[in-house]
Amino acid sequence: MSKRLYNVLIVEDEATLRKVYQVKLELAGHNVQTASNGEEGVQKAFEMVPDLILLDIRMPKMDGFEVLKRIRENPSTTNARVIVFSNLGQKDDVDKALALGADDYLIKSSFTPAAILEKIDAQLEDTQNPVVLESYKLAFDPSAYDATKLARAFKFPTLFTNAAGKKMMLELLPDLNHQEKGWFLAHFIDSDEDAR
Repeated sequence: MSKRLYNVLIVEDEATLRKVYQVKLELAGHNVQTASNGEEGVQKAFEMVPDLILLDIRMPKMDGFEVLKRIRENPSTTNARVIVFSNLGQKDDVDKALALGADDYLIKSSFTPAAILEKIDAQLEDTQNPVVLESYKLAFDPSAYDATKLARAFKFPTLFTNAAGKKMMLELLPDLNHQEKGWFLAHFIDSDEDAR
């Protein structure tokens, strides 16, 4: 059976490290793209939809915490595995990254390149596990019977991206078929940004 190849994004401002891991991952057969700052990292993540992101924290233009936050908020990248790879080793930094959705946190000085690649392989193997979809019942203030306010309260993003990269908008409307308040209909519609 042939080994599955993955899309990997390296977001790292140190050119030497970026190149070392790019070459090693490409030799393993993976499709690798790189970014030298946080803004570029977010843009490339949304374009390529990586299976895994190797992410530094201290970077120009946008730090890794903000990159991680944006990756987790976007439906097209929310399931990407993220390994934070940083010189920052304080417990607060580690806790913050994990709370934002990092799958692992590695301190650069504590790991050899071979050990990092083992961690990457372990995370990539985990991507083969099936995703279980769950439904949730949300509790909120009954006076919030306004779809726009409700969406804002739950921090629903205004735009989503489908698998083909097309922008979609979540429309949330009160469901008037129910007698009691608190029911909403939600569906996705094409978003024509030029028409806005």
